[in-house]
Amino acid sequence: MGGQVPSPVGFPGDATVRRIADVTITIDTASVDEGGRFVHADDAVAQLCLALVRLEAELTARGLGLSDVVRMRVLAVDPNEAAELADLALERFQPIGAAPEIRCLHVGRMTSPGMLVALSADVTDTTLDREPDESDHEPKD
Repeated sequence: MGGQVPSPVGFPGDATVRRIADVTITIDTASVDEGGRFVHADDAVAQLCLALVRLEAELTARGLGLSDVVRMRVLAVDPNEAAELADLALERFQPIGAAPEIRCLHVGRMTSPGMLVALSADVTDTTLDREPDESDHEPKD
């Protein structure tokens, strides 16, 4: 398993969020456990599945869901697996009737040996447009 995973393609071991427009954020994640350690070496399908689980957890933590994903990029080392990985990612959205744009992009390599897949999802976050309430002013730990 190993220690903390370096950024696969600019992605840190933990999922990160960047706000890129008024109501769109980008969530980047990969196949890492709760401690930030890379898992499922050399298994692209397992890596994609864990990355999707991590994406859903990040969405849930923000009061969002898969239906809020408008675009997803599956970054893959092996271009021959691109179509299968994109189809697998799309299958996760079908039960909720969502169909975001999904692209599988070939990357030359990731920074960790055995890392084959990472995700980047653009998400529409309508909660960013709400009026602030008292909970927004509570001290954070």
